[in-house]
Amino acid sequence: MVDNKFLPKLSQDLLEILDDDEYYDITIEVGDDPDVKIFKAHMVILNYRSPYLRKILSVNKKNDGILLHIKLPNILPEIFHIILRKYFDLAYSKWKSSDERISSLGTWGHAQNQELSTDPTNLSKNDFYILKDTLRQCIPFIKFYNFTSKEFLEKVLPYKKILPKDLYKDLLRNHLSIHPDRNPIGKSKLRKNIDSKIITPQHTELISKWIDKLEITDELNSTYEFKLILRGSRDGFSPKKFHEICVNRFYTISIIKVKDSNEILGGYNPITWNSNNSYGDTNSSFIFSFKNNDNIEDHILSRIKDGNFAIFNNPNFGPSFGNGDIILSLNNLYRSSSCIKNSYKESIRETDELSRNLNDNEYCDITIEVGNDPNVKIFQAHKVILNHRSPHLRRILKNNDENLVHIKLLNILPDIFQTILRYIYGGRLPLEEHVTNDIIKILVAVNELKLQKFCTDLISKEPDKIFNSMDFSLISEKILITLIQNDNFQMGEVHIWEHVLKWGHAQNPGLSSDPTNFSKDDFNILKNTLQQCIPFIRFYNLSSKEFLDKVLPYKKILSKELYKDLLINHLSIHPNSKPRPHVTREVNLKNIDSKIITHQHAELISKWIDELNITNIIDNTNKIISYEFNLMLRGSRDGFTPIKFHEICDNQSNTVTIIKVKNSNEILGGYNPTIWEFNYNYSTANSFIFSFKNDNYNNSDSIGNYILSYAIDEYSAIFNNPNNNGPSFGSNDLILRGEDFNSYKTNYCKQKSYEKSIREIGGKFSVEEYEIFQIIIE
Repeated sequence: MVDNKFLPKLSQDLLEILDDDEYYDITIEVGDDPDVKIFKAHMVILNYRSPYLRKILSVNKKNDGILLHIKLPNILPEIFHIILRKYFDLAYSKWKSSDERISSLGTWGHAQNQELSTDPTNLSKNDFYILKDTLRQCIPFIKFYNFTSKEFLEKVLPYKKILPKDLYKDLLRNHLSIHPDRNPIGKSKLRKNIDSKIITPQHTELISKWIDKLEITDELNSTYEFKLILRGSRDGFSPKKFHEICVNRFYTISIIKVKDSNEILGGYNPITWNSNNSYGDTNSSFIFSFKNNDNIEDHILSRIKDGNFAIFNNPNFGPSFGNGDIILSLNNLYRSSSCIKNSYKESIRETDELSRNLNDNEYCDITIEVGNDPNVKIFQAHKVILNHRSPHLRRILKNNDENLVHIKLLNILPDIFQTILRYIYGGRLPLEEHVTNDIIKILVAVNELKLQKFCTDLISKEPDKIFNSMDFSLISEKILITLIQNDNFQMGEVHIWEHVLKWGHAQNPGLSSDPTNFSKDDFNILKNTLQQCIPFIRFYNLSSKEFLDKVLPYKKILSKELYKDLLINHLSIHPNSKPRPHVTREVNLKNIDSKIITHQHAELISKWIDELNITNIIDNTNKIISYEFNLMLRGSRDGFTPIKFHEICDNQSNTVTIIKVKNSNEILGGYNPTIWEFNYNYSTANSFIFSFKNDNYNNSDSIGNYILSYAIDEYSAIFNNPNNNGPSFGSNDLILRGEDFNSYKTNYCKQKSYEKSIREIGGKFSVEEYEIFQIIIE
């Protein structure tokens, strides 16, 4: 697989570079006397962000050791400040909307010419010339094509005389053009439900507005239905299948979920797809990205710049836009997919553009000699990038004078460093290009370069490659701890424990592999070896059988207090609880989209559900069960009301409700195997409620501190109140209640229908966030 994890806050990193005086190599003098300001910047960034500055830099070649200075007298410092920050962060915007942008600019223009009337209807021909001359450097940076027709009419048309004639003519044509298939203007009737595993109705509404060239705050004028024609997990991830289904179809939206990240990419193609190895011509296509699938405002929209190369039709490629802007290629699993800005106005992934610097020797100011004889290679790079990506390299650069131009990294292999350097510049770690043992070498190298805060989450998605490596025993204790304490580590807890034991045995090859043959000294040796790892094993997440088989034989390496508490936990059974077998199938949990719980919480909840299923279907105990937590409702997205709950969740079964208690460290929840509906109480013996409490409020590792409570009065296990209640369990055990379908104002826990209270202090609580997932068992 290609791990396309997008570096979080990468653009903020570039702004940090701009705000840091270290390693700048150019000064830019902007404005005319007396309004002049000097800005510090970095040629490597300017060269790839601005064609205008690239042309200037190509004429004014950099001389080694000499700071380059250029002048831009025709641009105002206030405007260039905004432009410069935009170069370093493509998502940067001083203004929230087009309307705010033009209003602010107009106010500033009038302020420079206070004798002018603020009412454009009172401006003379000469007044317009004065204002046009004042704003001539600003107008090219206003995105007039992003305005709504109403904004254009009210805010731009009165000032049409300060616009270039060609621009005004094109804008007028743009805002007067009506799509031939567009419905008559009326109230938005966008379908709320969409059959998608990637995007929500909120995404589709925004995409529909982009099709209509509306602002995010505008109402839709058209009705759009998003009809699913292809899904990779259902139809296959291959160019052949794409062309088989999509050729000759038009008005299509491609939605791409980037693997192991929250990033969504996509593109709109209004013309037909075909397989004739040519470019499709259109001026109406666009591409986009959402950095976080929970936040539609955190997006980049990029409209076509060169319509002749808008759509790339190639029989060996999937849906592809521009000359590299979004490419799904080349083999059967889209393993060579990429985004590089070319035919569209903006790059929708900043890291792809930055990574192009790596292949360009211009403006490199340092060489890195990697490896030992005879396997040595010299790499060229940029100090400013290395300084902000690697704490280890930052320390080397700081400990030497600023004239340092060559460093050595003898302990890293050149092939491994090539991969890491690509990661430093581009934010991606292509694990499929490396054999299993290389993964360990990468892990060791990134640890030396202090890059684990970027890499751990990537590597944690491929635990089998790490743990099954022949070199696994060679990783340091620090790396092992970094891996096992990661909340997103995609491996069952019992397997993590087994591999930690395996690592401990490898550090002490004289120990027997059978703990029944251990002496007292042997246990002490292993205990001493694993003493830093044991606190990060979530023993409370194990089933009783796993504890019996895998932990009990090693009880002497655990602290007495921990062992005693674990024993009590696994032996405690409520007197009214039904006996449950001490067997658990292996649980394979898919990624979970939650703002409240982690992968470890979901794994534990899955095991609680699975034990119930084992009770009911005892002959399936040897099967590996896959659980998917499919998000149905989120309060911050869908609203905190009973009416919204019933609208979304009625007639849905196998649901888990997760509640974050406001101003506290508590998480509450419940599992309902039956359907929610409007008929008051519902009988089930298989529901349960639970709570997690984290004593260290900002520490997400609250797995071990939980309360699990099963239904003891099955006839009132689920409370379906048709009027005022959201998801509610028992007579009073876990209740979310609103008045007349309004927000949840009366929420409380009081033990009655379940075996024990899930809160130490009963009574009312407020809801900060809540989510409802449907559990899909495969």
